[in-house]
Amino acid sequence: MSKDRYDIPKTWKSRKLWQIRRKYEANIEKWEDAHDDRRVFVNMFNIMIEAICSLPEEPHNFICVAMNDKIDKYMETMNGILERFADR
Repeated sequence: MSKDRYDIPKTWKSRKLWQIRRKYEANIEKWEDAHDDRRVFVNMFNIMIEAICSLPEEPHNFICVAMNDKIDKYMETMNGILERFADR
C-alpha cells in the first residue's frame, strides 16, 4: 500500500475535503484568472469546499447522502471541464 493510503483522514468532512482538494486543487491555482468554463470550475470547487466546511466533522447520514449526491454532480461537470481544457 502507498503511504497516501495511510494519510486519508478519518471523518466524513475531512475525507471529502481531502478527496476534492487532491483531485482539483492544482487546477484551481492555474485557472483562477480564467474567463471561460475554467472559471466555472473554480467557482464550483469553492462552493463545494465552503459547503463542506460549514458542516460538522460527522454530519447526519441524511446530510452526507445529500451532499455526496450534489458533490458527485458537481464533480461530473468539473471532470468534463478538466477533459476539455486538458492541454491548456
